Amino acid sequence: MRNKKDHRRDICSDAKYQSKELARFINNLMLAGNKATVEKFVYRAIQQVSDLTGMKDIPLLFEKILAKSMSYLSERLLASSI
Repeated sequence: MRNKKDHRRDICSDAKYQSKELARFINNLMLAGNKATVEKFVYRAIQQVSDLTGMKDIPLLFEKILAKSMSYLSERLLASSI
């Protein structure tokens, strides 16, 4: 009899902005269990970008930041493989 597959736990939304993408990003940055430190860093950085751009919708701003960084990384990956 084969073992059951492990089910993946559903990631809880971020406490401050109720965004699952932001919670996943914070969890990936977290080192040695220091989640509070990473949260302070990420929240401060997002607030600074929000102040500079004038955008008040933080989850939408974070999604735009991720999209731009992913397109930049994919371009770099393609350029390095040529």
